[in-house]
Amino acid sequence: MTPEPLQPIADAITHEVARFEAEYGMNLGVTVTIDVQAGTVTACGEGLKMWGPQQTLSRVLDRHGLRHDIRVQSARIIVYPSTT
Repeated sequence: MTPEPLQPIADAITHEVARFEAEYGMNLGVTVTIDVQAGTVTACGEGLKMWGPQQTLSRVLDRHGLRHDIRVQSARIIVYPSTT
């Protein structure tokens, strides 16, 4: 998978994290990375151990039809974009 389809997803997650931080006055410490080889986008940071940020990102990803896993222990959300 090329990075082009993944970059908009990474940008959208970054934007949503920034919006959440501004709205709730929190620093989630989340970084977003693209793994071109695996075809995934990963959001990782201690703030994702909290229910509120997890659910906010999960709802946004669901609305866009993006399959994802929330891994609370490792404080990460992995997004698996559709290849169709």
